[in-house]
Amino acid sequence: MATTTPPAPPRDLAAAARILAASSDGGELFLPEGLDASALERLLRALDGWRCDVVGDRLIWMAPANPWSSRLAARLLVHLARAIDDRRLELDYFGSDAGFVLDPHPEPYGRIVSPDASLVRRARMTPRATPASGFWPLVPDLAIEVRSPGDRQAAWRAKLTAYAGVAGGRLWAIDPQPRSRSVEVWRDGQPLQTLTEPDDELELEDLVPGWRMPLRELWALTDA
Repeated sequence: MATTTPPAPPRDLAAAARILAASSDGGELFLPEGLDASALERLLRALDGWRCDVVGDRLIWMAPANPWSSRLAARLLVHLARAIDDRRLELDYFGSDAGFVLDPHPEPYGRIVSPDASLVRRARMTPRATPASGFWPLVPDLAIEVRSPGDRQAAWRAKLTAYAGVAGGRLWAIDPQPRSRSVEVWRDGQPLQTLTEPDDELELEDLVPGWRMPLRELWALTDA
């Protein structure tokens, strides 16, 4: 569960692991000062299995995803990938292990996320934006985050703050819990859109023309 005042910075990775293990609900902690990009990447990769995002000097973590929410993200990505490949679109798709630096601010570490799934136009995948090692310094054209059944509301909202105010791109924040089923569509320069009705549709007309998915079909991906 997210805390008002994150714990003090861990002295090393072992200390960070102990802090994480103490709370299965997720939360926040301050990151050590003075980490360079490679050290920060090593720290996050050492916490493999935890869902971690960075905003400034805060590490926001959540417990590993429940397989049901993971299946929903994977099946949705399969549907998108099939449409992309069938249309031979210049888009690449990525799973939950892809890390992106959305913004170098706030200092010192900016905004780093690993969405459950993401799409990036190939025209934006320049050598500078897609280094062979480390996180990519670009905003995905579409990021997908799926709430796991064990995610407390406060921790879920804290995770989404990593995307708040970021220029460009789009986020689908999917909550498949039976009592709160909804999809929030975040898009730069547009009001937040919350989809709740079975006939409400996800669409990507500017990226995948003609592709649409009503929420009833989305929820069927996890009910099936």
